[in-house]
Amino acid sequence: LAQFLNPAVASALQPLLNAADEHDKVGNGHMAAHGTRGAGWIINGPPVVRRFACLQSAEDALGVQLMDIHKMFEGPAFARWLASVSALALRGRRGAVRRFRAGLDYTLASPDAGSSCTTLDAVLCLAPGTTWLDGVVGGYHCYVDSGDGDASNDGSVYRAAGDDGILLTTPASWNSLSLVMREPNVVRFIKYVSAHAPGSRWDVSFEYSVDE
Repeated sequence: LAQFLNPAVASALQPLLNAADEHDKVGNGHMAAHGTRGAGWIINGPPVVRRFACLQSAEDALGVQLMDIHKMFEGPAFARWLASVSALALRGRRGAVRRFRAGLDYTLASPDAGSSCTTLDAVLCLAPGTTWLDGVVGGYHCYVDSGDGDASNDGSVYRAAGDDGILLTTPASWNSLSLVMREPNVVRFIKYVSAHAPGSRWDVSFEYSVDE
C-alpha cells in the first residue's frame, strides 16, 4: 500500500530521517562506525543472525514520531483495520521500529526467523529515495520457502538448490505498507544494506498471530 501515512505526517518525518543519516554519515558511499545508532536506539543481534538498530525510547523529535507510529500499530483500531482488509482473525502481536544502517545491517534467513504458527506481517517501510527499487543496494525484504525447515544461514543464498524457493521480494521504498501472510515453513530476511544506499532503511515491523 503506497503512501500509507498521511502526507502531513510523512512530509514531517522524512527530513528527520535524512538529518539523522546525514549526522551519522550513513549512506552514499559512507559507512558509519558499528556503534552508530542515535539516542534511544540499541543494536539488535547476534551478528551471526541479524544486526540492526532498534528504537527503545523517544529521545528526540524523530524518536517521538516513530514511537507514535509504533503505538498505532499496537492499538486496537489498527488491529481491527488489519482484520478487515485481510479477512483474518488476529490475536497477539509483537513489533519494533528498526533502522538498517547503510554498510552495516541485515537479517539472515535463519530458522529462528520463522514461527511455529501462521502470522500476518505488517511492515511500514520508510526508505527515502528511489535508488532502492532495483535491489542493487540491498535493503529489500525477501520471503523464502524453507522446505523441510532447513533454511539457509546466509541471507544471500536462498536455497542450496537455487533461487526457486523465493516466494516474494519487496524493495525498500518510501512510506509503503506491505501485508504478507507467512506460514510456519516460510522464513524472511532483509538483504544487507550497501554503503552505496542513499541512507538507512527505516521501518516499523509488526507480526500478528493468525487464529486458525
